[in-house]
Amino acid sequence: MAADKINQTAFSINRKLLPAFVIVMVFLASTGLANICLGGHIYWFTGLFMGISLYLLSLLLIYLFFRKSGSRLSRWFVLTSTTFLLILFTEAMLRIIMPATSGESNRGFFVSPYFIRIGKQYLHLPPSNSEKKIHSCEFNYVFHTNSLGLSDKEHPQYKAEDTVIIGLGDSFTEGVGAPADSGWLKLTEKYMAGSGERGLHFINAGVGGSDPVYEYRLLKERLLDYHPDLVVVTLAYDIEDLICRGGYSRLDSTSPVRQKPEKWWIPLYGMSYIFRSFIHQFTSFNHLFLNPEEYSKARKEAVGDMILCCNLYKSLAFEKGFRLLFVFCPLKHEVKNGRFDDWEPVMNHLQKIEIPYVDMLAHFTASGMNAENLHEYYWSIDEHLNSRGYYLFAEGMIPAIDHELKKQTAYERPETSPRTR
Repeated sequence: MAADKINQTAFSINRKLLPAFVIVMVFLASTGLANICLGGHIYWFTGLFMGISLYLLSLLLIYLFFRKSGSRLSRWFVLTSTTFLLILFTEAMLRIIMPATSGESNRGFFVSPYFIRIGKQYLHLPPSNSEKKIHSCEFNYVFHTNSLGLSDKEHPQYKAEDTVIIGLGDSFTEGVGAPADSGWLKLTEKYMAGSGERGLHFINAGVGGSDPVYEYRLLKERLLDYHPDLVVVTLAYDIEDLICRGGYSRLDSTSPVRQKPEKWWIPLYGMSYIFRSFIHQFTSFNHLFLNPEEYSKARKEAVGDMILCCNLYKSLAFEKGFRLLFVFCPLKHEVKNGRFDDWEPVMNHLQKIEIPYVDMLAHFTASGMNAENLHEYYWSIDEHLNSRGYYLFAEGMIPAIDHELKKQTAYERPETSPRTR
């Protein structure tokens, strides 16, 4: 009799708490899914929320199946709760022991390399006329975007006698890792203007997370109105970007960005260190979640896409009458290794089509940068250049840009140009 009374009381209480129970479960699950699907960001609490929601769902199903049998209900509740606590403890220990990804260490969240944050835009640009906060665990800087969405001042239409230089690239061109006035483009402009160069104007068209395909579209559709004399294209992470996003064929001005498909379990990798340890232990996937065979194939395709981009840039330069200069910016591990991972075939192609380039790794090495003093030029965790690194970058760019500007223009500017000389 006493047991029946207890079960009846528990059943009555559970029925009253059921709506709140379901609401909490739905809230936690929807919050976790919103992080993954909308923002692409998986924080430490995303997996926790999803785990708790699954735990609550399990308790709800157990209650619905065994609510009339108090003893079985109690046993299943204890078993499920014990299993959940064991998983939670294991997950916490692995998070202490295992190294985090660079994004987790630097920004506090995991994001798939295949996730395209800009969604339906086919130009990789942040909002125009806005404040752009550059945040990492090592620095915090604020940039301001102009009407084009570029981290630069508003540029007017310059006079025919002025010289306009456009810098294209990703975060290394934008100047992430230093104050807004200390990127290599700004430092180069200050030096060359202070050396008596009159009417020299630099446009910073570097956008964090961009790649040569986005940059080509940006140049062609938004920046040619400035009638540049020289366009500088800086390459850094771009081969991996092209591996994850595809080449020029991914863009169509009339439709959204066509994102390359990713493995279905990558969000689970971001949420669970238990699952992550399984992937690391029993598979050969690399940081792009590709096995050696897949990576080798994707890398060759990306190099081919990059070579196609070089040809597109040259054709546009010929059509519009500006000079072209490529710059190869080494990543931190490439300086340590003393060589580029992927750029040699692209450099060879540029030589073949007679497009000049700057090997910034050679300049860094000649200037005394090495594995022992990397921390003086690159941020330790974020791995972008710091102010001193960008200063050294600018030192390498000044003679290269000066050399290109002193050359006789390779292509005549079309007569229709407002800045025809």
